[in-house]
Amino acid sequence: MYEEELDDITVNLYELRRKRLLEIETNDIKDLEIKDIVYLGKIKEKTNEDEQIKEKQIYMTIEEKDGNILYRYYDENQELLGIEKENDYIPTEKNIDKPELNTNIKSLEKNGLSLNEQEKKEQNTEKEQEQQETNKETIELPLDQIVLSDLIPKENVDLNEYHNGVTLRNILGLSSEYDKLVLVSADQVNKFLPANKKILHKDAFVAKKPNGEITILTENMLEFDRRSGEHPLEKNETINTDGRIAQEQVTSRFKITNGNGKQYISVGYDEVHGKEIKFSEWSPEKGEYLDTELQTNRILRQDMNQDLIVDEKRKKGFYDAKNKLESIENVKDSDKNGTKEKEEIDYEKIYDDEEIEQAVNEIIENDSISEGYSRESVKEYLIKKYREVDNLTVKEAKDYVEKDLETTMIGRTREKK
Repeated sequence: MYEEELDDITVNLYELRRKRLLEIETNDIKDLEIKDIVYLGKIKEKTNEDEQIKEKQIYMTIEEKDGNILYRYYDENQELLGIEKENDYIPTEKNIDKPELNTNIKSLEKNGLSLNEQEKKEQNTEKEQEQQETNKETIELPLDQIVLSDLIPKENVDLNEYHNGVTLRNILGLSSEYDKLVLVSADQVNKFLPANKKILHKDAFVAKKPNGEITILTENMLEFDRRSGEHPLEKNETINTDGRIAQEQVTSRFKITNGNGKQYISVGYDEVHGKEIKFSEWSPEKGEYLDTELQTNRILRQDMNQDLIVDEKRKKGFYDAKNKLESIENVKDSDKNGTKEKEEIDYEKIYDDEEIEQAVNEIIENDSISEGYSRESVKEYLIKKYREVDNLTVKEAKDYVEKDLETTMIGRTREKK
């Protein structure tokens, strides 16, 4: 069978099914199911007019009603020729006087080019094409053969660095064969990942071995924190390696899945050193992050004496920052009858507050804001603003946050232009 002829037959199969389904719907035939449509082949027919022999293509629908199977036979013009039920073939009134035609139809085997099979082939072909496209996008290099030289590292941290008496390696749940945590661009990593595994945010981390081999840390180890999103809303308290406590920008956060549920690795920007990696702890009671800058290759210390001095400053900075967080005063609320003091608000209760939810919904309805910020990050910013300012109502906090974010997005749009 030629390919063009096969295409025509396939089209006829689809057309016959469409026509039959329309008949069933129009006539409101209940409980009738089309099981399949099959092209049975060609038969010869002698015309009554000039006694010439011509070929006729035969199609068959297989239908089920009330547990009984019906076979309906059609020609290439979708004209019904006859119906078979329980091995009894009944020609249509037009074809009663065509014994040769009816005999040839009854002699046909009930198998041939099945529409069901054709659809399966087409689906498989589509899947193969999709897989081929996926393979084109993916560099054919096994992940266990990737080395650091295949990527351009932005920063790296020694996994032996301690935090609260525990090495970063142990906090992350990495084995001793790895020596560095390396920050890279997600675009670089995506070159080595299949389409369904690609990283959708801008930063990524890999763990490096001394021989240069790396392992990409996906969400089973470092889960991107959608609470912050790609566009952080505010600066956070950061303890730097030199003991400075500063408000610094965070560009992305990753929750440590092996941690205690409150520990994160963050990527930030420092006015002194530029790009940096931080260890962060989230306090749900305070609704605050406390970031600690990790020692990277850009801020290596020169000798042991300097190391001790910086560590002492860093320790002092940590306690100063922690005390600052713990000394947040009770939030006050106001109403028309005056101002009344309220006990320090439980963060989780505010998080589920209906008025807060409604305010967030109204802010997100602003398209210019929703394009740049996730709902979760807007909510965190609103809660923080509401809690930190005395006598501020939810509506006032909402108006402030919406105006602030809208202004920020306008500024970003102008910068791009």
